[in-house]
Amino acid sequence: MLFRQSYYIREHGQGRQTIQFAVSDIYDSLFDSEAPYTEVDIFQLATVKQDLNTDDGKFAIDELEFTVNQAMCKTTEQLNALFFCLDATAVNVNRYVACWFADSLDVSELVFVGQINSNISASDLVWHSSEYKVNHKPLREYKFKCLSFDVSILEQATLLQKPRDLFNEEIDSIMDRFLTLDNESWIKSNCTYKPMYREWNLASGPTLGKYVHLRPTISLFEYLKKILSFTNDLLEEKINSILEFDLVDSDVGFGILPAYITGRNTNAYNQYMLTFKPNQYQAKTDRPIKLRICSNESLESDESNIYVNSQMIHSQLYDTNYWIESGKMVIDGLGEDSVLIPGESELTFLKSDNVAKLLFDIARALGCFVTFQYNTSNSIGIKFVSRQSIIKDELVYLAAPESAQIDISSNANNGSDRYYTTAGAFFESGTDILIPRVNFDGLLGYTKVTKETKKFKLFKENREREEQQNKVEFTRLLFSLGTPLEKLENADDFANDVYPFNTVIANSVQEQFEKTGFLHFNRTQGSMPAKVWGHICNAIYVRTSNLQGTTTPAQDITSVISPAMGIIVNINGVDKYYNRLEDYINDIMLVSEQYYKAEYDITIPFWNLFGTDENGANKSWKNIRVGSKIRFTESVRRYISSSFSDFDVTRDYVVVGLERDLSKPGTKLKLVNAEAFAFGYANTINPTEQLIFSNQLGLDDNLITSSAPFEGYEIAEFEVIHLGDAVMVGVDGKVFKAVNKKEHYHKPIGIALNDGEGGDTVKVQFTGRVYGLHNFTSAGKTIYIRANPSDSNISENCLAGPTADENVIIELGQTDTTNSFIIDIYKLCYKELVEL
Repeated sequence: MLFRQSYYIREHGQGRQTIQFAVSDIYDSLFDSEAPYTEVDIFQLATVKQDLNTDDGKFAIDELEFTVNQAMCKTTEQLNALFFCLDATAVNVNRYVACWFADSLDVSELVFVGQINSNISASDLVWHSSEYKVNHKPLREYKFKCLSFDVSILEQATLLQKPRDLFNEEIDSIMDRFLTLDNESWIKSNCTYKPMYREWNLASGPTLGKYVHLRPTISLFEYLKKILSFTNDLLEEKINSILEFDLVDSDVGFGILPAYITGRNTNAYNQYMLTFKPNQYQAKTDRPIKLRICSNESLESDESNIYVNSQMIHSQLYDTNYWIESGKMVIDGLGEDSVLIPGESELTFLKSDNVAKLLFDIARALGCFVTFQYNTSNSIGIKFVSRQSIIKDELVYLAAPESAQIDISSNANNGSDRYYTTAGAFFESGTDILIPRVNFDGLLGYTKVTKETKKFKLFKENREREEQQNKVEFTRLLFSLGTPLEKLENADDFANDVYPFNTVIANSVQEQFEKTGFLHFNRTQGSMPAKVWGHICNAIYVRTSNLQGTTTPAQDITSVISPAMGIIVNINGVDKYYNRLEDYINDIMLVSEQYYKAEYDITIPFWNLFGTDENGANKSWKNIRVGSKIRFTESVRRYISSSFSDFDVTRDYVVVGLERDLSKPGTKLKLVNAEAFAFGYANTINPTEQLIFSNQLGLDDNLITSSAPFEGYEIAEFEVIHLGDAVMVGVDGKVFKAVNKKEHYHKPIGIALNDGEGGDTVKVQFTGRVYGLHNFTSAGKTIYIRANPSDSNISENCLAGPTADENVIIELGQTDTTNSFIIDIYKLCYKELVEL
């Protein structure tokens, strides 16, 4: 059934503006000029709105509102149209609407296309019943809200839950379609082991394991393309219309600094294993990679797609442990490992219960927006748009406004919302270190992480503290930077030999999903390889040229997949670096103080008086849209050097809200300062600037902040502690100046924030950035606890060998400037000593 209504309104000086409105139960008929329809005149169109949600970085769903007065419905056709719309209250009934500013049904003239929301409100106008009767028959005015078709229809494409078609029959969900025998070849060709870097070819070492590979990774672009193809199939079954949602090549808008290895440990016992300390796994500051979501054919040499662990698709899609049953792939792990570890499901794409939410969650984690472009009524392009790309290049000129209101304020958020990341269910972003639990099943060993790391606990405690003290609400992002490191079993050298988590070794450069010749990159006893539990790691990976660090270059690897260790981006003309994804996202969405916001609300008493030049050429309603740029010049007077001076200040504003009145000519605009979107690729990187990204918290240059917690401790008797000393806590709960001796097994806990003697209370910072208390020779240095009774016990020099006074190496962290460092305490002993 199809109902149409058309009318026109004269706009002063612009002639008449035709408005067409249509309602149908078949989406395609809205745009079919030959389709039979019933003409009515009962729809009282109110407004159509478009908004850019600047708080969480996504476009709000476009809305169109209209009312129907039942008392005005005199004919059968009019009543039919009303109750046809009211059928939208049923969950499985779709009522599609479209509105054009033209006589034609061309997509280019569309003002809105969507469907009626099931939440409909009404006001009783009159009751047709006698007094004290229950069978009253009211006449009502109904208020309808329509949501844009693109987003609202994608919300019906559920990832796990089975949707229902027009006949209320269950149909396959997106994952039902993904995990089929027909899709098995696509999974095997796209979810592949990618080379991470090449191991040395040591003549004396074992012949196996020359290459280090990541567990199966997948291009985010290819995954979303496949998901959208299944979405198109699902929607055809659900709404009986052929739609083509497709992903358009997109720029993310910032650069990635990939990880590389600066050195490794070798010994005769495990020389074929690539092992190293955390500070040997750093960001490559002289090789930024522009991040994109696009086909590989569209990439330049300094660009990369986003790659993610294939377990982001499905938590157990990390190996070939599946079988075919009734045409479906049944994924399973090893024995008890087939059960998903609690908390890991929160890290997958399946946390987003439908395709629309998945797209928005990805965009939020990347600081982008999701936009929809209608190529035809049935062909809709989806694009991730970076913040700087939201602003249109050309200026829009408008007629004198009817009214305007400006609200000038800082854009700094009050801290009630914040984003955070974790790399996994038990480990943090950056180079967090895991110590897995090892089980044995006959001769087969496998490892599983079941305990939160120290770093994970500290960050969680920090968030909980802020939630309680400052009423902050935290939301976890889909992705993270860096990759966790796993501690080796039975290491023969220092007890801190580690390797990148979820990696394997193999003889060949490229191996597909159905691995042959792979050994899992972990040992349990001797040199026997072990099966490794496929934990989810949600790090961002990029393809870059071979990053070998100090290793011998591999002639047969032209590119590798490397973890993203840092972000570089230009904000308002200043290059900024981030080592944690949430710091970047919080900066651009919530707590940025880099720009000054002035919110401007302007009402224009016209639809079409928006021109492309200052003379008002090419005036049209099409010239104004979300992202349009408008320039204003204001005369101001400022007090400078004991006198007032007059200035003309020019500011650019961006349209973030657009509302058209469909009952009379009128357009309302919401504008914000264009500096809110002044983001772009960094212009220069100084390769000599040593940036450490592995553990930095991204804190402000303050000694104590809410994100760098401290506690008060009583100083032990006869102890003297100075500001900046590293301290440790004794069994009695009192602190003393930290020493690096084996018999003092008390773990060092942090840095003293004031002087004190026995019996005094000292504040101790135990995580975060310590700023302004020390002077170091350069950034990028590992610092240690060293015995020094008369002066600072913090040194840049590592203990060369055990002595009577010092026999333990304790790393406090790494410097990020010459007068600050990031606390990351790590302790190890020499091989002739028992591990602490």
